[in-house]
Amino acid sequence: MTDSELMQGIEKDFNWLVEDRRLRGAKEYGTYKFLDNDTLSMMYEELADIVNYCTFTYVKLRLLEERVGDALRSDSPDTDAELDPE
Repeated sequence: MTDSELMQGIEKDFNWLVEDRRLRGAKEYGTYKFLDNDTLSMMYEELADIVNYCTFTYVKLRLLEERVGDALRSDSPDTDAELDPE
């Protein structure tokens, strides 16, 4: 799979998620319920959530980076180890 194909697949997955959420919301609340909502206030709340999600993801990525770095360092040949002559 090429990088382009991978990116197209990821974009398709995201677009499907967006459409699925819209359709589920319309089914649960009504197709045009958003017209009755204070979408600006809702967006402020969502933006605060997004900032929190970004912070949580940053922490997870840093932890992953540390663990991967530790694993890579532990896989490195020990400079003090004797070399096997065979």
